[in-house]
Amino acid sequence: MISESAAGSPPGRVAVIVPAAGRGERLGPGAPKALRALGGLPLLVH
Repeated sequence: MISESAAGSPPGRVAVIVPAAGRGERLGPGAPKALRALGGLPLLVH
């Protein structure tokens, strides 16, 4: 169901990051991949 306010809006762009995929070996040692910072926040927060 689409709300009336969203019905007339153009479609937006969506980006998705899946931090749980793989072991993150290419990132090297340190925090787990899901806790690495992206834009100042952990990937898990995004």
